[in-house]
Amino acid sequence: MSIEDINGQIIETDIRGLKVGGKTTLYSFEDGYKNPCRIAYLVEDEPIKDLPPYAFDDIYSDGDVADWVRRAIEKEHPECICLKLASINPNDFDKDKTVALENIRKAIDACGDVPLIVWGCSNTKKNGDVFEYLLEEIKDFKLTIGPVEIDNYQQLVDKAVKNGHRLIANSPIDINMAKQLNILLENAGMKREDILIDPTVSALGYGIEYCYSIIERMRLAALTQNDASLQMPIICNIGRDVWKVKEAGEIEDEKWGDDENRGILWEATTAMSLISAGCEIVVMLNSKAMKLVKELLEETR
Repeated sequence: MSIEDINGQIIETDIRGLKVGGKTTLYSFEDGYKNPCRIAYLVEDEPIKDLPPYAFDDIYSDGDVADWVRRAIEKEHPECICLKLASINPNDFDKDKTVALENIRKAIDACGDVPLIVWGCSNTKKNGDVFEYLLEEIKDFKLTIGPVEIDNYQQLVDKAVKNGHRLIANSPIDINMAKQLNILLENAGMKREDILIDPTVSALGYGIEYCYSIIERMRLAALTQNDASLQMPIICNIGRDVWKVKEAGEIEDEKWGDDENRGILWEATTAMSLISAGCEIVVMLNSKAMKLVKELLEETR
């Protein structure tokens, strides 16, 4: 792709002072790469118990969401916090929407000037019901919240538009479905700068090549075909998915090497693959993996 091929630009979005997107090229070493890929630190609103203990940092030892967010910020100085609402998962804690509201309020206060992204659980219906409540109740803070899907966007988009929130539009790693949802959100009144694309991605060894290809095609369509429905920043939430795969967990065979180091490299490699494909925000879980990715990004600027 040469500079003559480019006639489009990725929308620049401002998440509480954090500039995301805005680029007119794929690669960070090219002049049109306006803002670097941003790394968000994943913090959950319930202590993590289903992953290897070395997968996440020791911020959940005591206290509540406010303490965990505060420790994450003090320890790692992240560009952004992504709060996962593990508490609302109907297959686990199944807590009420009022608990989610309380936890988000605590996270907002603890974040201070650090931008906050809110991520739901894996249940579309529960997300829809909880998000609908949150979008209406929170009016003094611009939420960036998702994933919002084709099956629940209709109950959410009006409240997001009315109260000035930003939605993360999720589709199952399919360009046409991503375009469709973005167009539907726009037609319902959402500003393009208030939409992020969540294409649904996988970990290294579990279809990452296909994810890379789809994201790269999205970016090429946005830049070289000026496809407005694909010019929103892309966010990839990888932290949990990486550490759930068997290769990132404990393996007794010594040939696989140290479990913790392997997991860190698995997350960092997954992140760098998706960043190379063109995503603008990557959500990560392990601080050592995040540090490694930051160092690699610095070297490519």
